[in-house]
Amino acid sequence: MEILVVTIPQNTKYETIKAEMDKCDNEFNVVLNHKLGKNKPKKQPSLIGFVYKGEICFIGNLIDYEQKEFKCSTTGTEWSKSWYAVFHDAYELKKVQRYKLKGFQGFRYMDMEFILSEVEE
Repeated sequence: MEILVVTIPQNTKYETIKAEMDKCDNEFNVVLNHKLGKNKPKKQPSLIGFVYKGEICFIGNLIDYEQKEFKCSTTGTEWSKSWYAVFHDAYELKKVQRYKLKGFQGFRYMDMEFILSEVEE
């Protein structure tokens, strides 16, 4: 199973990220967006993973990709027109579940079975 992986900037506080992720649920009452850039991904896996300070720390259910501009209802930040990953039902991984991965720009696809097998060893 493939997973879309993106990086969260290191200057973002972990508490802020966690608070955002805790808001979205599996009932689609709250969905979140993550900016991907000018290119729409060619594949749409069912999961999205978030790298923060060298680890995949959060996983969410990827709903769709949308090209738009919008204003964040939490921070008030105005985001320019770009492609965004729309996701919900995000959760924090336990320390023992986290996969080490150096941060990068844009997005990548990774094999979830490989990630899980590396973590379990």
